[in-house]
Amino acid sequence: MDFNGPYHANQYFNNCGQNVYLQVVHPGGQSFALDPLTTDKPAGTGLSKEDYTRFGSPTLYVCPDGSIPVDASGNAISRPVTDFKCRKR
Repeated sequence: MDFNGPYHANQYFNNCGQNVYLQVVHPGGQSFALDPLTTDKPAGTGLSKEDYTRFGSPTLYVCPDGSIPVDASGNAISRPVTDFKCRKR
């Protein structure tokens, strides 16, 4: 992640070698998905460094393209969790 995007917004870079689904979840519950995050160009949520300071450092959940992160009970993630798995859509 860096903040060199337009308007100093954050950017995420995918170096996994395949498209992925990236969910960004902040401690306060703000959640954003980059679907898909491709390997050919960075993408971002549009949040600035100041937003990250205000919301807190996010937890990132990454799944293969075509899957979404879910908690241990199989529910969509809306708050940071310690365990997750990827579920096919």
